[in-house]
Amino acid sequence: MAHGQRTILRGLAVLLRRRPLLASAFLAAAALTFIFGLKALVHFTYWTDHRQRPIASWMSINHIARVWKVDAHELNDALQISDNALNGVSIARIAKEQDKPVSVIIMQIQSVIEEEYGEPPS
Repeated sequence: MAHGQRTILRGLAVLLRRRPLLASAFLAAAALTFIFGLKALVHFTYWTDHRQRPIASWMSINHIARVWKVDAHELNDALQISDNALNGVSIARIAKEQDKPVSVIIMQIQSVIEEEYGEPPS
């Protein structure tokens, strides 16, 4: 270890002995900053990458609305379903309840997204 690094570590040890409350508060703040920074990084990475994935039968209306920034009520209207169906119901279940193929439901959702953005989702 270099001389400068030893000096820094000694200084931290002295700070911990002389001001334990201040040192504890600093360490807690540093830990919280790291945790929330990591959480934000994971969140942004997930939603950035997730938008590039094609619409699949496991996705719910709320999920698609959030990923593509489309109003969930517009998707509901296009699919002719009630608002209480928004609560985590998958496209596969909606297709089954409406007795339609999943591909038809996905095409209806894609048309709403295409109207909003001018291009179909990938």
